[in-house]
Amino acid sequence: LNTEGYEAVRSLLDEIRVLKIDSDYLESLYTLTIREPAFSEVNFSPIDMDIQITLPCWCLIPRHSFGVIMTNLIRNAIDAMEASTVHPRLLTIAVRRRGDGIAVTVSDTGPGCTDEPIERIFEPFFTTKGRGANMGMGLTICRSIVEDMGGRIHAEHNPDGGLSVTFTVPQETADVTEFEAADVAEVTTR
Repeated sequence: LNTEGYEAVRSLLDEIRVLKIDSDYLESLYTLTIREPAFSEVNFSPIDMDIQITLPCWCLIPRHSFGVIMTNLIRNAIDAMEASTVHPRLLTIAVRRRGDGIAVTVSDTGPGCTDEPIERIFEPFFTTKGRGANMGMGLTICRSIVEDMGGRIHAEHNPDGGLSVTFTVPQETADVTEFEAADVAEVTTR
């Protein structure tokens, strides 16, 4: 590659990696998830969504990787609430700074994971949805992506029922201020 080609590739990579996480983006991920073919065949009950984010977060995480993680977490939460008799069905997505990084939590009001140790949900081929429902790889894939970025993922039971899955991305991945992100965007447009 010549210098111009190298710069073009670099700007494209920077644009792909700098991700603005805000309520609009999270709502679009939810909408894309429920429009997937697996959900279009199912007439699922209405689900309320609560997005808790104080300021948009800029982070250096590939958009596709973040989308894969969030789609799997949203899909699992919706599936869990479909089997639940608890009303209202509430999907909560919270994004916040935690220590030297960001933490994203997806919570639901489904039945939780009561029959098995909670750590098992990240094991390959583990599922609570019954035979033939899925492969049981979604949370395994999420764990792999998060750990490849130096982050952590864990699940916990909610006090009032349901489950919360939280993943964190460390500072070297998440420490980009809005001003720094604007600078990166300016560089990528040159």
